Amino acid sequence: MSAATITLRPVVDADSDFLRRLYFSVRADEPGIGDLPEATRELLLAQQFDIQTRAYRAAFPSGEFSLVLVDDEPAGRLSIDRRTDALHIIDIALLPRHRGKGVGSALIRELQADAGREGRSVTLHTHPFRVDAAFYRRLGFEEESRLDTGEAFLRWRPAPQG
Repeated sequence: MSAATITLRPVVDADSDFLRRLYFSVRADEPGIGDLPEATRELLLAQQFDIQTRAYRAAFPSGEFSLVLVDDEPAGRLSIDRRTDALHIIDIALLPRHRGKGVGSALIRELQADAGREGRSVTLHTHPFRVDAAFYRRLGFEEESRLDTGEAFLRWRPAPQG
């Protein structure tokens, strides 16, 4: 992936169709979703996408909602909240053709570098049984707690400055 250029830019209204397709690509293989009739699946995912988008904007009014570009082409999204004590990853998602090629790792490592320079940690929530939980552990995240929903709260801490 080293030959590709990965950049971020703020999400704009014109990105909504791409972001909806991205959401569908992430959720389509979840248990119960793929077995639904196509029209039902599309309606359900569209509703869930709209709810998630509104919920993220409401919960993180100062969040940074970015489009991930690989060689200037839309490849995913990255949403972060720059809290006072941590950089919190609200959401990260990539199209299937960009997964497993180092794009996500590069994005997370850049966030870790930013946080480390500021003496802050990086946090996120994920389900511990999902593939991404192992990905985050490889990048140095550790589970701190579990929510009632079963989601794990993970934190990466920078090395102590000495």
